[in-house]
Amino acid sequence: MAPVYRTVPGKLKWERIRDRPTYEMIDGQFHLTFLHTVLDSKITTYFAFVYPFSYSDLQKKLELIGSRFVTQPWNLASWKSGSQFPNEAIYYHCTTLCHTLNKLKVQLLTISSPHGMCNERESMLANLFPDGPTSLPK
Repeated sequence: MAPVYRTVPGKLKWERIRDRPTYEMIDGQFHLTFLHTVLDSKITTYFAFVYPFSYSDLQKKLELIGSRFVTQPWNLASWKSGSQFPNEAIYYHCTTLCHTLNKLKVQLLTISSPHGMCNERESMLANLFPDGPTSLPK
């Protein structure tokens, strides 16, 4: 896997660096080395190990995932814990864990099997879950 880069102003899309990077462990530390030629000293070059995913793209993706699972009966508040789940059932819960300094949501996803799930919610932790105790996963 090679890092990606983008130049501003210039390229709108991220691209992988051309030459294969090298890596090694030195004193328990991971060292990654790669080459990139800067053609113009007036532009800014950004590097990332993977293609960046914007916050707005993340929110759209979480909405899409949530819409797929939230309508499943076992993800609804009215589901009785003693009821039988299909073998392929997936429990999905998304809640706000906290906010960044920029007031963006940091979301906690719980994706699990509902088998063995109880109706009790986890206890609140100080300074977390600003949406209150009902927002906690089961």
